[in-house]
Amino acid sequence: YDNADVFRNLLMDEGNHELRKMFTGLFVDEFSAELHKKQAEGRMFPLPIPILSVFVAGGMAHLLMWWISGDSPYTKEEMIGHLTDIARREKDPRFLQPES
Repeated sequence: YDNADVFRNLLMDEGNHELRKMFTGLFVDEFSAELHKKQAEGRMFPLPIPILSVFVAGGMAHLLMWWISGDSPYTKEEMIGHLTDIARREKDPRFLQPES
């Protein structure tokens, strides 16, 4: 949170579309790699991995941008906890299970 002003200026400025795209892409790559590992272990998903990766990564990136923009009432510690909970939820065996 020490550099929040820098991130806020970089991510929220309308001229920084490429930076936002790169920021989101980092999350996409991470989630995609994790889902591909799970698929290799026999896990099946209800949607294609690229769709799931973009959806989850986009949500995480926008959540961070929302928080950095100052529109969030949550402290740094609370946001770390919430983001950690989201990341752990992805590892929960019930997450994105096909409907029976």
